[in-house]
Amino acid sequence: MARNLLETVAAAPGLGRYQDWLVKACAREETALVAFSAGRLRAAKGALDEGCGATPLAFHEWVAQTLEFCGGYAQRLASEELQLAAMAEVCAGQPPDSPFYESRRFGGLHRALCRTLSELREWGVDAPLLEQARRQAGEDLGRKLEALLQIEEEFRELLRKIGYAVLSDTLDDVESSEPEPGQSLPPAVLLADAEFTPRRARFVQWLVRHGCDVRVLVHRHPGGELGFDGAAWWLASLGAEARAIGHPAGWVGGLFGGSPSQGGVEARIWSTPDPFFEAEWVVRGCLADLAEGVPPERIAIVTRDLQAMVPYLDTAAARLGLPISIPTTVPLCSNGFARLVQAVLDVCASDRARSLEAVLTFRYGALGRTDRDGLRQALAEAERTADPWAFLEAWAESNAERASWLPGLLRRRREVLGATKSLAAWGMWLRDLMDEGDWAADDSGPRHLSARDRRAMRQLQATLSARAAVARALGGGALDVRRFRDLAFEIWRDAESTVRDREDGVLVVSRAADVPAVDSLYVMGMLEGQLPRRRSEDPILWDTDRAFLNEALHLDQPLDDSRTVARRERDEFVALCSTPLKRLTLSYPQTDDERDNVPAFYLREVERLAGIKPRVFRRKELPAASDALCPEADRLLGEALAGPRRASSQAGIRSEELRSRLAWDGQRPVWHERALDAFQCPFLAFARHGLRLESGRRLHPRHLLRDVAVRARLPEVALKDDGWTIVEDALAAMAREAERSEGPQFAQSLLAVGRRVLRKWLERERIAQGLWPRQVVGLGVRSGSPGTRGYVPLDDGRLPFEVVYDVLWEAPGAAGATFYGSGPHSDRLEGRDELLVALLIVGLFRKGASYHIEFETFGNRRRAFALGETLGSRPGDPEHGVERRSLDGNDKLWVTAAQRMAGEAWRVLRNLEVSPKPGDECDRCAYGELCRRSKRFPERDEFDGDI
Repeated sequence: MARNLLETVAAAPGLGRYQDWLVKACAREETALVAFSAGRLRAAKGALDEGCGATPLAFHEWVAQTLEFCGGYAQRLASEELQLAAMAEVCAGQPPDSPFYESRRFGGLHRALCRTLSELREWGVDAPLLEQARRQAGEDLGRKLEALLQIEEEFRELLRKIGYAVLSDTLDDVESSEPEPGQSLPPAVLLADAEFTPRRARFVQWLVRHGCDVRVLVHRHPGGELGFDGAAWWLASLGAEARAIGHPAGWVGGLFGGSPSQGGVEARIWSTPDPFFEAEWVVRGCLADLAEGVPPERIAIVTRDLQAMVPYLDTAAARLGLPISIPTTVPLCSNGFARLVQAVLDVCASDRARSLEAVLTFRYGALGRTDRDGLRQALAEAERTADPWAFLEAWAESNAERASWLPGLLRRRREVLGATKSLAAWGMWLRDLMDEGDWAADDSGPRHLSARDRRAMRQLQATLSARAAVARALGGGALDVRRFRDLAFEIWRDAESTVRDREDGVLVVSRAADVPAVDSLYVMGMLEGQLPRRRSEDPILWDTDRAFLNEALHLDQPLDDSRTVARRERDEFVALCSTPLKRLTLSYPQTDDERDNVPAFYLREVERLAGIKPRVFRRKELPAASDALCPEADRLLGEALAGPRRASSQAGIRSEELRSRLAWDGQRPVWHERALDAFQCPFLAFARHGLRLESGRRLHPRHLLRDVAVRARLPEVALKDDGWTIVEDALAAMAREAERSEGPQFAQSLLAVGRRVLRKWLERERIAQGLWPRQVVGLGVRSGSPGTRGYVPLDDGRLPFEVVYDVLWEAPGAAGATFYGSGPHSDRLEGRDELLVALLIVGLFRKGASYHIEFETFGNRRRAFALGETLGSRPGDPEHGVERRSLDGNDKLWVTAAQRMAGEAWRVLRNLEVSPKPGDECDRCAYGELCRRSKRFPERDEFDGDI
């Protein structure tokens, strides 16, 4: 009779709390140490002694090993890539009446279907049970279950054709088998935690019935109660009672209604300004732990949003000097070697010899020893021949020492031209091509294949193999090399790869189960929505669907719904708090890029039980030198900030002759554009108007439309029946002039752009004149002419300026002007825009008058700025692009503003100041690369000498 050697133990989460038990349980030779995830298995393996005889196995490996002990053969399990490729093929054939038809091409649906169908298999809900539920379901759910039945059948059939299976197939084979006579199943230690499914429990029951010595560890609440729903299901299914083991957890035992005990780990709550500061303070905490003698392998960081925190943690760790081991999921084609593979494949499929230039950008192996200049010269010569590829082959054979990899690549290209192969054959061909290419033959070269590059190559091959297996099962046709290239690029475009730069250092993971035995644990992102996550329903089977299946099929253990999953967030937090043996640090950022954050309410429990208060870090706060959280990098930075500062040198002009020629003499009128530039940025005014440097920006046709509008006298012809004909004639005349100076293509662009823009200007001119009637006084009027003023009055003089009004007009009690294609960038008048409007008001100044200034833009609107209400307060016609904004204050306030701002600009011109003034305008400045104060360049305190 088979022996029943089942032992179940319950321990508080945290490897360090039951490490002694685990070491003893795994002491026997051939013991299988089993876990349900790779991270959990890796952490448990690290807790064992080096000489331990236990064999770490993933759950599916344990099942396969058991089947082999029974004399069976375990089929290969389909990888995630293969399952997704098969599911994509199945979904592509969905009929139009399927509930999944509209989203059949999206990868998100394929992943969701794989996940949901796998869950149903784990719960033992097979095709007959689904069919039984379908017959009882309503119309909508019935259609969904029918589609799931069809998808599952086609999916499993496709995998069988390929020669692969899913885990439930192997479990079925085990349950229908018996151990070989005389064979005893090896003992096993199963880290079940609280990850329960009925099929897993049935497998353990089968093992126990057949005399296997199985020790099952489940999680219990640190306060003594079982607490975790999954653990309770494990014990109920196995019909066992668990023996409590592990160290007491102190205050953690009181979380969410448990029974706290005295002592426990040291708890800290940190509140930081944003995610980057959170990462920096966590890194400082890790460095302080290292300084206290805690080994790096006994420190860990947990963050739920791992991919978002990778750049912050990497940057902080690099600055402060912390060794860190962090996994990163990146696009596969972001890897350099993966891009090289694409470039090599493109050469083999391309007609252009110039495609070889992409390969020359890499320096792997033999590529690092290539005579690039010589090969580029050969490429240029080849382009001038009738057969560039034949020329290159001859050059490569006679210059093998200059590019040793090139003859083999060109020979391979010639061999496959016109050839057709299956996708699988092309995959093997590509593998051989890269193996023979001498890309990594010399490890002493500038760059050889690293472990990351080798992983990328394996991932490239794996994604191709998955698609090739599906194509082979479906009888896919042969491909030529160009079709293979296009298909490979399409497959690789969405592929991802997980990399870890280093294995040693402080470990960063995303969940409690992956944390090894640690003394100090840092949990980042303690925010509502992250920990705990918000409740969300499964997109395939909603909560109501799952409730129906539970009732219709009389399931002993109900399917998980969104509320069950949400309750596990509390279990995850309890597990995190229970994991460290000495110190727990919980942190959260107060804000992120988009909003203020809400701290997780779990933190209140910790404050209550541990008797602590959060420590709030300020944005500009550096730890004091005496603080334990102050690493060497921060100490040096603090000393530098506290030390004497060298005054920033001001750029200047040393040549007196040049100064005398460029400085404003106090008499000549200043062109308003020069004044605006001086007010915005002294360097801009100096470069554009002093040195008269060309910005390098090409003349655009729209730059000439202002002259066309003035020549056509657009305001006067706007209300005439033939107004557009007059404007179009003026445009044609301007185009003929432009053709002589700029060429016919520019003239054609001018006509195309002009017809579109000028027609809009004419329409809005009619609307504006209808809203605010006016009498045109002149076009192209220069300031200082009759009716205008050309200076800003001061108490002790005047500041002369010059501006040309495109249109000068008046109305009873009001003075107005219109400008075409220029003016403020927005409705908010700031900086140079405010100075422009102030100068125009001063130029139009009449005592007691109102002012109305209109700016016609190249966009779809005309902005009007009004000071005073003589023309009424009509808001304009926004629907047709005519907008009006009333200016605050009165004319005296605007004259005062003009005096203040113009005085600053004229001072810059008088003193010849040339130091840049960085601001938001730097993004639009044409001289950013000259002053190097643009946001595109790093900030610097001084110039390298005077100008």
